[in-house]
Amino acid sequence: MGSGADRTAADWFAAQARWHLLGHQGCVYCGGRHCVFRIERDGRVEYYCSTCDFSVARDQQTGQHVMVPGAHNEVPDLILNVEFMAN
Repeated sequence: MGSGADRTAADWFAAQARWHLLGHQGCVYCGGRHCVFRIERDGRVEYYCSTCDFSVARDQQTGQHVMVPGAHNEVPDLILNVEFMAN
């Protein structure tokens, strides 16, 4: 498995969607719990963390993904070896 820095926006989206359920609205980026909002509007699904400002989104029509890192300047060690980031 590559590091979190090697992940695509689609990888981050899949991991966040899963962790949102398994981690009680948790953030795959900062590890916080009960801090991620799932927003669905205009054909776009976005997960936003109110703790670290991490955001990842998917356009349902085009399949395009966008990821904006959280408050950390680099990918945190927390997610580098987490099972749900594995392919």
